[in-house]
Amino acid sequence: MSAESVRAWLAENAPELRYIEADDTTATVETAARTLGVEPGQIAKTLAVRAGEHLFLLVARGDARLDNRKCKDELGARPRMLGADETFELTGHPVGGVCPFGLKNPLPIYFDRSLRFSIEHGHDNNLTLDLSSVAYWYQSEPHKPFPAFPSREARKPKPKINEVDIHLWRDAWRKANGSGSQLWGNEKKEKKD
Repeated sequence: MSAESVRAWLAENAPELRYIEADDTTATVETAARTLGVEPGQIAKTLAVRAGEHLFLLVARGDARLDNRKCKDELGARPRMLGADETFELTGHPVGGVCPFGLKNPLPIYFDRSLRFSIEHGHDNNLTLDLSSVAYWYQSEPHKPFPAFPSREARKPKPKINEVDIHLWRDAWRKANGSGSQLWGNEKKEKKD
């Protein structure tokens, strides 16, 4: 049921995303990283959690840990991982295969800030792109209705920008705004009168 529900959800809501089916187990962060040939910090894990009356999923970087104190301060109860039976009953996914897509029951999904990363480029690190692989937000209940989910067309990946494009763009920006290795971003040269 789990793989089929995820495939169906992706086909309907995000057809541009590729479903990867691994040959070996991905039940833990370590085995998933080994199977996919990446570091544990490059894995996004989904935890099924109960904190008092609050049931939710938390998506975090593979090597991140849940801070019990912060969770208790925020939700008023210590967080506990759901057992295998309860996880499967609520999500439709077995422990070790839980993901935020194709859920059996709607659950709040929180994305941890640990998923943010930056890419540095250039010998002087003159270009730093602060990227996030997912969107997340924090809000209080009750809240205004969410805006309509963007159409498939609006969610299609943008054209790939390669290294040459970045250098051409950067060169044009520098020519328009001054030169020097320290000039980048929103820095402005002050005009001297």
